[in-house]
Amino acid sequence: MRDPEFTYPVRITMRHNDDIMAWDEVCYKSIDLFGLPGDRYITDISTEWMDWIFKDPKDAIIFKLKFSEVAV
Repeated sequence: MRDPEFTYPVRITMRHNDDIMAWDEVCYKSIDLFGLPGDRYITDISTEWMDWIFKDPKDAIIFKLKFSEVAV
């Protein structure tokens, strides 16, 4: 069950040519930008995708712009 405060999702889908290093890079950079999950965003993950769900729509837009080559 998601926290109702977090309503702005951005999904990054795993591509077949992605490796762990590419995923690590996205995670490291998102932590640099927004801090650890819990205050400004939360995450949800599966084997096919990872969602970053933001409180503030501006943060979701910044994340999308920063990771536009991989974000859906």
